[in-house]
Amino acid sequence: MNKIFTNIKFSVIIPVYNTEKYIKETLDSLISQSYDNWEAVCIDDASIDASLNIRAKYSTMDERIKVFSLSQNSGAIIAREKGINIADGDFLVFLDSDDTLSRTALYEIVNCITNYPEVNCVCLDHKYENEYSPWRGKCLYSGYKAFLEIAHFKLPRPVAFDRKLCQSIKLDDVSLDRGKGNFYDEYLWMKYILACKNVAIAKGCYYYYRKREGQATDPNNIIFYDKLERSYLVHCLMESVCDKDDLLKHRRFMVFELAWHYGIYKKNKYSKECDFYIRQILYLSYSKLKKKDTFYLLFSSSSVKDKLLAILFMSNWRLFQLCSLVKMRI
Repeated sequence: MNKIFTNIKFSVIIPVYNTEKYIKETLDSLISQSYDNWEAVCIDDASIDASLNIRAKYSTMDERIKVFSLSQNSGAIIAREKGINIADGDFLVFLDSDDTLSRTALYEIVNCITNYPEVNCVCLDHKYENEYSPWRGKCLYSGYKAFLEIAHFKLPRPVAFDRKLCQSIKLDDVSLDRGKGNFYDEYLWMKYILACKNVAIAKGCYYYYRKREGQATDPNNIIFYDKLERSYLVHCLMESVCDKDDLLKHRRFMVFELAWHYGIYKKNKYSKECDFYIRQILYLSYSKLKKKDTFYLLFSSSSVKDKLLAILFMSNWRLFQLCSLVKMRI
């Protein structure tokens, strides 16, 4: 390993809230890294299980693991921001407390930083439970192009960012107001991506997601629907930097995402309170779309399938809007 590799230090930011079942495996995957110039900044978000005690024990075993605590539960985005401000590494690595890294993950990040010019961010190809589709696209994007691709979930997860870049971008009112939302940390990542010169992608599986019952990616959890808000927030960022064509493409994406969430909502049964909450999210997300542009975009498509989906979507949601205005019932 040459000198340039060993000179790069990572600060691995790990927000933790009630993950006592998984945090050991997460920290073990970090300790076993083939690249050892790192520190772990663990931020406890007022956990009520044994998570904090487990991390405290690990910190006595390895001085690179540092543990900090929030006085009250504030959400992952607030915990992560505290970790960012504490960190002193050259690059930050964002790792969830129930996920793990492959043994060579940090080494591959350094490899990307070394091989590609002016890289501010590295995305890692990932495996979701037993699902894995190897990345076959390009390995280098401009920050703007990466922003557009990630907005539509077309690039692997952004994991490592230049620390100075992250520390220069502060939480805004949206982030602070919605800090407990599970997708608002992604909104902050998107702001980082926009500020990047270049974004690199490490081919190969290096990040492992864990699927847990009740987490934000579970359709049976009402937090699952916060993803709609994430799309709208990303669109707000787009309005400040993108041209009309890119905005129209994202509106089309939002329309079909809304239709997809609505279909899932209709297939599941929720309590009266949860049901009311989800219908509010669906209605408010729909009302934020610019109907004229979205309608034009859908029907300007040359695909017969898209035209049929557009007709189905618009008819369903006009009825949904009317019913929502009357009694918020579908």
